[in-house]
Amino acid sequence: MGRGPEEERLKAQVSLSGLDKNIRFTGFVRDQDDILALLKASRACVLPSTREGFGMVALEALACGIPVVTADHPGNAIRDLAEMGGVRAVPLTAQDFAVAIQETLQSPLSTFVPSLEGAWDWDAVTEQWLGMAEEFLRISKEHAAKGSL
Repeated sequence: MGRGPEEERLKAQVSLSGLDKNIRFTGFVRDQDDILALLKASRACVLPSTREGFGMVALEALACGIPVVTADHPGNAIRDLAEMGGVRAVPLTAQDFAVAIQETLQSPLSTFVPSLEGAWDWDAVTEQWLGMAEEFLRISKEHAAKGSL
């Protein structure tokens, strides 16, 4: 799902590899229900990105019970989710990704994906964000009072 600078090259590579029936490029998907339906119909979520901020796509995939394969790269926050299970962070090479994807597809989903029921409850996440915002405001006021802003 989505678009990116490598899209045309990847489409050509998929076609040359004869994987047209196995890999689908959807482009940008606007409707959340369509996104969830596509994720639930998938057997793996592959995110080779080296620059992911929070990793919402990975969380959505995990919430749908879909394992994630991603790049083990310092700029990729998704790799930090590997600690809770369901995410395999591998070196950014074609060989490492191929092996990780193959192993993921050949293993039962239950061996990879943890139960996330309630783990990302909207109220709990909102409460955490409010707490961080209040702390930021407190620190900002302290610095402003000291004239250090």
